Order: sequence, then C-alpha cells, then structure tokens
Amino acid sequence: YRQNSASQVLGTDSNATTKSFQAHQESPSYAVGYLIIRISINHSSNNITAGFTSCRKSLLNGGLAVLPTETVYGLAGVGTNLSVVRKIFELKGRPAHNPLIMHVLGIREAQHISHITPFASKLADSFWPGPLTFVLPKREIVPYEVTAGLDTVALRSPAHPLFRSMLMEVNKPLAAPSANRTNQISPTTAIEVLDEFGEDCPPILDGGICDIGLESTVLDLSSKK
Repeated sequence: YRQNSASQVLGTDSNATTKSFQAHQESPSYAVGYLIIRISINHSSNNITAGFTSCRKSLLNGGLAVLPTETVYGLAGVGTNLSVVRKIFELKGRPAHNPLIMHVLGIREAQHISHITPFASKLADSFWPGPLTFVLPKREIVPYEVTAGLDTVALRSPAHPLFRSMLMEVNKPLAAPSANRTNQISPTTAIEVLDEFGEDCPPILDGGICDIGLESTVLDLSSKK
C-alpha cells in the first residue's frame, strides 16, 4: 500500500491553474505536521484535474476519466464502446487476457449487459451498491475485449456517490479497472493517479481518499449448477 505525503487534491475546478496538496494530518503513516505542495497545472497542455462536467464530457465523447469508488480509483470508459475499451487496455498496459469489471447502478442496468440469476438478484438486494462483483453470463452488447474472450462478464454496483452520479448522467455501463499501470499499486487518492499517469492522465474527478482501499470481492455466479 503506497501513501504519498500529498494525499488529497484540494479542489477540482478545471479552470484553476494552481492546486494545493496537503498531507493528511491524522494518519499515523505521515510525519507530524503539514506539508504543502503547490503545483501549477497548464490545462491547455494536459487535461489532468477536472470537475464533474469535464469528466462526463470526456466519457460521452469516447474518452476516459478517472473516477473515485469506495474501493480504489477507477480508470473509467463506456464499456460497450470497443474503441474506448481499447484505450483503457492501452493506457494501463493491461494484457488482453485480463478482463475488465463493468460498473452499473443496480440490477435493472445489470440486466442490460448480463443474464441475472435469481441468486444474483438476492445477493444484489443485500450487498449492492458495494464492493461485491458478480461474474455472470454476458449479453451480446458486451464486447469480447471486455471479457477477455469469455462468455461471462464481471459487474458490480459501486457505492461512491460521485461514481453513481456519473453513471446516472452517462446512462451507460462503465468499465473501470484500477487507475494505475499494470502491476502497480492501486491508487486510493487523486494525487496517486496523477503520479502514476503524469501527462497521459485523463481528467480526474477527485472524491477524496477511498474508504476501503482494496479491490472488490469477486463472486462467480455463472454456473447453472
């Protein structure tokens, strides 16, 4: 688990040119006191720190955005758009045999991309939204690039309010693996994402520190037995 001394981006106004970063005072992992780092961001040369509207626009226009979840920050894109899915794999350096998790608001949206079983529906009633991923038979609308060639799709309903608001605005399922290069530590703050991708970073919607800090639990419900 990596923690940076500058743990939280303060403000997400895409028109700002200067951002302040402040160490989390209460964490035992940090040195006592505050560390202030001021970073000037030229938004004409790289689109790194952005607000909700900028991230929504990027997603709707076939781009990517970094969104907070209760687990870790996700590198999000419309999961039914093949060109967008390829952008996710390319930016992460993710091998094609590693499938992506699709994010939906709830069971109704999940039915559009998967064949929901009665047991999955009962589990969703108890554990969604939250950090529980189901593996279910996929529908044709889901590209095989998302599922690594499998006839099943992994999906979950995130609990973070900002991610849920984005799902409502975009009105499409979002593929969103952790926002880091393959084999690197999953980020739990916006600044860690920025450190990871640098000038290649898509717009980030800062939601503070992730509550859980670990990826979701995956439950395979695809068997008919």
